Amino acid sequence: MLKKQMESYISKSVIENKIELFKEEKDYVEKHKLLAEDIIIVEKENASRFTDAYMERSNKESEELISEENSAFLSQPIEYLKKKQR
Repeated sequence: MLKKQMESYISKSVIENKIELFKEEKDYVEKHKLLAEDIIIVEKENASRFTDAYMERSNKESEELISEENSAFLSQPIEYLKKKQR
């Protein structure tokens, strides 16, 4: 199933014989030989993987929204949550 999904993703993402993949995707594609030899793989930086991610922090009992955090929140240490409890 993963192989079929990667093949589908590759067919949609190859532009001018180049494709951008994360390291894990690149390793998988190379291991299973899913790309033609003339296609160049450009490795994406892992930090960009969750740039459009966001999280909602909520009160557990009332489900009231406390705040909405962007991807920069992921770089905060876990102590941040302990200090900012409400």
